[in-house]
Amino acid sequence: MAASGAGLLGKLASAGIEVDLPFIYAVFHDDSQRFVYYLGELLSVREAHETRTLRFHEFDNITWEEINDPWIISMLGRFIREKQLLNFQVYIGDQHQGEYHPT
Repeated sequence: MAASGAGLLGKLASAGIEVDLPFIYAVFHDDSQRFVYYLGELLSVREAHETRTLRFHEFDNITWEEINDPWIISMLGRFIREKQLLNFQVYIGDQHQGEYHPT
């Protein structure tokens, strides 16, 4: 999917990352912000360069201690489990409660 501009796909493309993001994986909100995580496929990182805020990890090499948000840790752990089973669910809620919906 070609992308340009300031949206998510445009920002990824400008970083040298090509993705296909056909599904929403989680929608999370707190008091003042909403976060949307997508389930998709990484097509290419040919031109991507790791930075302080952008790094690539195999599942077995995630530096969990560097992640400061328990919600992100929980979501990544859930993603790894669901990927092993090839059975994904969409989460909609906040850090305290929410609903899981099969895809």
